[in-house]
Amino acid sequence: MLYKIFLFARSLLFNILSFIYIIFITILFVPLNLIIGEKSSKIVSKIWPKGTLFLLKYICGLSYRIEGEIPNHPVIFASKHQSAMETIILLGLLNYPKFILKKELRKVPFLGIHFQLMNMIIIKREGLKETAMEMSDSARKSIHDGRSVILFVEGTRVAYGEPTKCKAGLALIQKDNDYADICPIAMNTGKFWPNNSFIKYPGIATIKFLPIIEKSIHYKEISKKVEKELDENSF
Repeated sequence: MLYKIFLFARSLLFNILSFIYIIFITILFVPLNLIIGEKSSKIVSKIWPKGTLFLLKYICGLSYRIEGEIPNHPVIFASKHQSAMETIILLGLLNYPKFILKKELRKVPFLGIHFQLMNMIIIKREGLKETAMEMSDSARKSIHDGRSVILFVEGTRVAYGEPTKCKAGLALIQKDNDYADICPIAMNTGKFWPNNSFIKYPGIATIKFLPIIEKSIHYKEISKKVEKELDENSF
């Protein structure tokens, strides 16, 4: 019981301090964005993850390690999604990537503002065909601009240990993909920061970059290929 109280207390402290931190960043950098433009968002994309992960490590005892080789050219990252932790890690680790996000995330306090200033790919349309066209066009432009794209293949956060089930988004992008390789990303972050859990458990989470899947693979096969790669590399 005492240990659970201890975990709750430091998770609460982390939440409070990380929220204060993002408020501070917003107050400082949103006005700065009016002066120097996107440069301010690039700075935020590094200092917000770095500071948040610092708090996570030294308050909750939760850190991470990276395995595999990170591509040195713009790609589409086909990622698992188990908690908020990998979003924070990937944003800070990669070179100013773009996430494909649901439109509801624009309403997240303070962070939603930065998602828009960073020009994340925010899906607004409801129809499948329109969404596919929007994702593909936005991903193509991002790759052309030198920014990798991160797609959470299951569409939402999924509990640790659950088999991968890719939503249609990956195949829809791949159908019109002659512009980028695909790099699957496996992880076990949900083991330490479970989906919809207030408690952050101590430990070392792993983010694993898997070998590139060439862009020439047929779109009807891509979901099965990525599911196989991610499940075989679960840990």
